[in-house]
Amino acid sequence: MPSYLSFPRAAVYTPETLPNEPTAPVAILTRDRVHEPLLQQYALKFSDLLIVPEIWKEVIPQAAIMISSAICGGEIKERFISAAKERPCWLLVEKICHRFPLPCLDAIGQSCDMPPIDGFYAASLCCHYSHGAVPSGEMVLWDTEDTIQKKIQLAKDAGFHGFVLPSL
Repeated sequence: MPSYLSFPRAAVYTPETLPNEPTAPVAILTRDRVHEPLLQQYALKFSDLLIVPEIWKEVIPQAAIMISSAICGGEIKERFISAAKERPCWLLVEKICHRFPLPCLDAIGQSCDMPPIDGFYAASLCCHYSHGAVPSGEMVLWDTEDTIQKKIQLAKDAGFHGFVLPSL
């Protein structure tokens, strides 16, 4: 049995479905600023159970934050270690399949449905990539079940408290 299966998993809620008296970690995926007052009020009562997307870290400093598994640049292991030193973190498991133009100066790709048939493994990103195998010289980054499991294990090793698994 993979060791990540013993890693805590948070329940996912919308602002409209937040439990009144939570007894387990509560992950809310909204990035919409219209929910800021509600989240701040909720954090005052249940800060030890609330997990919010990283964009809320300055607004709701008492809540744990979700760090996305879908990074497109840098070193994923270092990203996780650095985040976990800053405050309590949970891994937001987001399966990546993105196309990037080359050269790609902003690390912003377009979502794609189908990854290439074959490619290489990028240990620094913990995902697969294909370069030049697609039209117009693009690069494609994508996850598999194996890379998702590796990312969950890296987060656990970095000191994350658990993971959040929205529907993939």
